[in-house]
Parts: sequence; C-alpha cells; structure tokens
Amino acid sequence: MRRPSLGLNPGNELEQASVRLLMGLALYAYVYTYPYTSWFNQQDSLQSLNQTALVFFSAILLLLASIWVWPQKSPLRRVIGMCMDVGMATYLIQASAGIAGLPLLGIYPWVIIGNGFRFGTRYAVAATFISMIGIASVLDPRHLGSGNSHALLATLIIFGVLFLYMSKLISRLNGAIEEARKASLIKSQFLAKMSHELRTPLNGVMGMSELLRETPLSAEQTEITGLIQNSSRTLLELIENILDISKIEAGKLQLHPIDFSLRSLLDQSCSSLLVLAQKKGLYLVWDSPESTPDLLRGDTRRIRQVLYNLIGNAIKFTEQGGIEIKVRSLPMTHREIRLRFEVIDTGCGLSELAQEHLFEAFTQVHNATQNNAEGTGLGTTIAKELVEKMGGQIGVESVPDKGVTSFVI
Repeated sequence: MRRPSLGLNPGNELEQASVRLLMGLALYAYVYTYPYTSWFNQQDSLQSLNQTALVFFSAILLLLASIWVWPQKSPLRRVIGMCMDVGMATYLIQASAGIAGLPLLGIYPWVIIGNGFRFGTRYAVAATFISMIGIASVLDPRHLGSGNSHALLATLIIFGVLFLYMSKLISRLNGAIEEARKASLIKSQFLAKMSHELRTPLNGVMGMSELLRETPLSAEQTEITGLIQNSSRTLLELIENILDISKIEAGKLQLHPIDFSLRSLLDQSCSSLLVLAQKKGLYLVWDSPESTPDLLRGDTRRIRQVLYNLIGNAIKFTEQGGIEIKVRSLPMTHREIRLRFEVIDTGCGLSELAQEHLFEAFTQVHNATQNNAEGTGLGTTIAKELVEKMGGQIGVESVPDKGVTSFVI
C-alpha cells in the first residue's frame, strides 16, 4: 500500500508547517536588519540571536519531517508548533528591548487564526491561551515602563475579542460544511437508490431486444433493434458510472487489494478491447518490459476499470493508426513499487482547454471529426477518483491533431 500523500494530511498540518517556515524566514529577515539589531547593547546578544535562529529552524524542519514520516493527525505536534511560534515571537520581542520588536506582535494573532481555522475551536482556545501568556510577558510594565502598563490590559482585551469573534466564524463555517456534507450524502444515497431501481427494467429491455433480434426481422427492424441495444448499453454505462460516483462522494468506495500478476492483468484488459479496436481498423499493442516487476498487490478490479476507460477512450477518438500501451518502472519511494502506465493514441488530440476540463464530471470533448462519439462524460472523472483513491495520480499530454498520451502513476 502507498503511504498517504502529504497533501492529504489530516487537519492541514503540512500547510501550517509550511507557512511557519515562510513566516520564520520573513521574521528573521526583519530581525537581522538595523532597526532591530540596533537595540542590542552587547555583542553576545547577536550571538544568542544566531543560536536561537538555528534552534528554531531546526525545530521547524523536524516538525516537517515528522509530518512526512507520521502523516496522521497529531494533537501533540500541533500544540508543539503553537508553543514554538509563540515562544520565538516572545523571545525576539524581549531581546529587542521592546520598541523594535513591537511589529512582531502580529505573530500572535496569526497563531490564533491559523490554528483556529485549520484545526478547530479547541486549538483556537489553546493558541489564545498560549499567546496571551506570551503577550503578558512582553508587555510586562517592568519591560516597557510603568507608564505603559495600560498596554497590557488593552492588548489582552483585543485578543480576547478576536478569539470570541473568530470562534463564532469557525462555528458558522463548520456548520455550513456539515450541512453541505449532509446534502451531498443525501444526493449520493438518492442517486444510488434510483440507479439500482433503473437498472432492473433496463436489463429487461436489453434482454428483450436481444431476443427480438433473433426473430425474423426486416432490415429496418434490425436497425431499430440495434439502436435500442446501443442506447440501452449507453444508459446502463451511465447508471453504472453514477453508482461509482455516488459511492466515491459518499466515501463508501472500498478497495480490495490482492496479489496479482501485472502482465496477466495487462493481457486480459487489452485482449478484451482488441476486437473493438480491430473493428475500427486500428492496431492495439501493449508491452511490459522484463525489468518491470510482475508480482504486485492492489485492487485488480479498479485497476482494470481505469485501463478500460483510458483505452476505450483512445479507441473511441482514434480514426486512423492505433493505440499503444506502455508500462515502465519508476524509482521506488518508501519501499513502494511505482509504475507509470501510458496509453498513447494517434487520434485527434486535445487542446489545452480540453485537457483542463477532461476529468470534470459530465464533460465530453467535442471534435468535428468525432461528432458521433458516444459517452457519458463520467468515465475519466471516475478514473481520476479511483487512481487518487489508490494513492496515484493521472494526467494527459496532448497536442491537437498529434494524438493523446494518458498516463497513470
């Protein structure tokens, strides 16, 4: 199985850690300038600044590394990040004798807002509590002078109001997200139920049309029954695709990995589509080099479904020439075998605009030479969802009138 993608890290910890790194760079770009360092009275103060910078950035890199190694949700890691941010801001403000470090007070609301919106109200409470401790420390009247003691109270009030306002926004946002999730779930359940209900009578229509074709028919009647069968198959494909989409949206699509032979799966998938290509006068060839691992583990049904979709599309939109399927190994990552599947056709190609919308639901590519191409507009969307569900990525490379190369990694 593949390691979960960093982009899917729960709670956006990667995003917060990345912003922390950028903020840290901007922070030290400021503190090493004259307006800040001019407040140092001793040379060892600058040396201390260098040492804390080393510690701070080392800690940031360690947090990023921990997200890479353990991408699961970690409350402890989030709290450690808050303490790092507040602690560094507090130290830098105090080390500057106060005035030059006051712009760094902006770090505190960033800690509260960033953690609150990314992780929820509980983390906003924790960030506010930690930040107010830091603020109370840097705005200590003994630090700024007795005449500025009112600044502490005013600042604490401001941050308290900020927290209450932000908590309300987070609550509303979470409520809206939950309502949208429920609406999506109801829609998916409705589509799944209706799709099942439609499939039963549709199978009856297809069966009866098959029986009808076996009876003595005129040429016109044979053509009509052929149209009935083609339309029924297209409708059944649409229903099956809607079922898959509804499962994906509802989060109910389950993978069932098994041990399998890559070459056998490739042979079976391509052989079943060979007749379809030959009917159009196209060649269909496939190759898996000996250097490519053969014994793998994965969900063969879903892998085959993705291949059927990509190869079927290539056949559909190719009028001359043919289709070539290539499989090659990529460098291993985290002890995982990585493969690149390529479906290369000599068809009409795709414009840049068409490539951008290719994987959107109910989107079909229209071309003057393929006005008769049928399809539901869901196949590539499902292929993309399945590939990403299995931890991979899918894409397309094309130039108009030069063919298309679809790839899966």
